[in-house]
Amino acid sequence: MKSLSKLSLIGVFILLSSGSTFSQVTTTGGQTAQQLAEILAGPNITVTNAVLTGAGSASGSFGNGTSSVGFNSG
Repeated sequence: MKSLSKLSLIGVFILLSSGSTFSQVTTTGGQTAQQLAEILAGPNITVTNAVLTGAGSASGSFGNGTSSVGFNSG
């Protein structure tokens, strides 16, 4: 019985550690209000006079989010 619980614990550890390698969301901070607005608007959209209200450290963008967030970037 003791060896079964150790085996189960090892199995859970392997399962949890292997799943984290597949969904590495990459984040980037330090962008200007203009850059963030252009990321959100997407291609072929012109953005002018973007203003960021709030702390600059509270904003950023991400990529590789399809498996974690449901869409690739934002």
